[in-house]
Amino acid sequence: MDSSPSPLPRSTARRKYLGAAVLGLCALAILATTWLLPSVDPAALVEKVASNPGHIALLLIALMVLHNFVPVPAEAIAICAGATLGIAAGAFAIWIGAMLGAVIAFGLSRRYGRRFIAARDASGHLARIERNWESWGATGLIGLRLVPLISFNLVNYGAGLTSVGWWTFLWTTAVGILPILLLSVAAGAGLHATFMGPAFLAILGLLCLGPGLVRYLRRRRAISAARSIETTPVSPDP
Repeated sequence: MDSSPSPLPRSTARRKYLGAAVLGLCALAILATTWLLPSVDPAALVEKVASNPGHIALLLIALMVLHNFVPVPAEAIAICAGATLGIAAGAFAIWIGAMLGAVIAFGLSRRYGRRFIAARDASGHLARIERNWESWGATGLIGLRLVPLISFNLVNYGAGLTSVGWWTFLWTTAVGILPILLLSVAAGAGLHATFMGPAFLAILGLLCLGPGLVRYLRRRRAISAARSIETTPVSPDP
């Protein structure tokens, strides 16, 4: 009788190799950091980066992309962008980084997350999520972006699990993240009250009225759909 162990399934072997590769990369990163840090002058590094706005912008963009995978507060990054680059350049850098991170998160969720959850979803949760997204549409996506308490990353990954199209996801993200983004960057820039007053109040009003406006539009669309059903003539049974 053959007592040799049976080979591991392909998925299990793939996970083991992936885990070993991740551990190896982490070990290399730790060794490289340990070797490089003693030779780096923190003050000189900060001065060099601060003297080049391009380096700051690239660093902020990288942090916003990293924000989709590591719990880095996006508002803190945006405030730093406003303090170092000003409103225009800071908002542009944060917007680019947020869009890049959103595209990566949405793509990963669409490519791998939907298949992973569907294979383990015995209670039909994915179907219910799909129905909710279909009823919300683009208006619901923008509304979720306008609510500060809802995680930016959660919307990215959640949208990838549904049938929301790439174009709808991109334009709702590009528009929906602007109010909170501009508010955070403006706070970091420390603008004078007389200059920031109108812009600050306009953004704050949009944040306050946005969820109510989304709810009103959804209710109006539901009423219109109900009326169209009521006015549709019913053909008599033969």
